[in-house]
Formats: sequence, C-alpha cells, structure tokens
Amino acid sequence: MGHWVECLVYKGGDRNPLLPSLKAARLVHLKHGFVAVPIDQKLLDEFRASYKTVGTQEDAIWGEIEPDPVPTSLLEAIAQHHLIAYIRTRYFGGDGEQVAGIWENGQIVMGPLISATPGPINAALKKMGVPLDAGAVDEFDSLGLGRYRSVEDFK
Repeated sequence: MGHWVECLVYKGGDRNPLLPSLKAARLVHLKHGFVAVPIDQKLLDEFRASYKTVGTQEDAIWGEIEPDPVPTSLLEAIAQHHLIAYIRTRYFGGDGEQVAGIWENGQIVMGPLISATPGPINAALKKMGVPLDAGAVDEFDSLGLGRYRSVEDFK
C-alpha cells in the first residue's frame, strides 16, 4: 500500500493559516491543538490564481520533481502569520521519500530535510513542539497522522 501525504502542520486551533480568500483550504484537527492543511490540486490552483505565482524554479520544493510542486511562495505567505511545517511522504511498495521543512516569519528556518528513511518529518514535528505521547511510535503517530494514507483521506 502506498503513502502519499502532503500537508502543512501548525498549532492554532481554528485559525486558518491561509489568507481568508483561499476557500479551498481545509483544516483537519489533530491532537495537541495542531491542525493539518492538506495540499491538494484545488488549493494549489486557487493559490496560484489568487496570488499570481509563476511556475518557475522557485516552485521546486525539494526531493523528487513533482508534476505540480508546492510553491515556496505559498509557504512564505502562510508563515507570515504562523510557524508552519511542510511535510510530504511519497512511498509505494517500500520505496520513496520523506520531505520536511519549517517556515517562520516568511523564512525557512529548518530544512530541507529529505530522506528515503523515516526521520525528516518527525524532526520537524519535534521542533514544532509536538509531544511524544506514551505508547506513540513517534511525533507523526502522536498527532494521529498515521491514519491518513493520502491527501484524499483528510476529511
């Protein structure tokens, strides 16, 4: 079974980390007051239309080249108001990678962290202050992110 998740994680309850004009942003409540915002094509399209980002090299967000990468300008815009982590998993049949980074005050402060083995996402979540619950395997598990296998699973 594959694992294909791409989202932003921040602490802040019901506050929308995206500018209010982005209606495609969905907030998924996680444990410990953290929220995930899944990054899907609808959100990317709306952001690009609203903020006139250009599909240039600026868009390459590390790791494997994506057919439609997340623009760093999206992460910088959101991080003007929130400390955010960008996390991505791409696994199928045991092969793949994890990617993570943290933005604050519009600047990247950690990353890029890229690895074929687990580690980058948990390092970013730990730096974000995610506690390691008793019985949890790691910070990813502490937030309950393991139950999402794809962006579509965030409901």
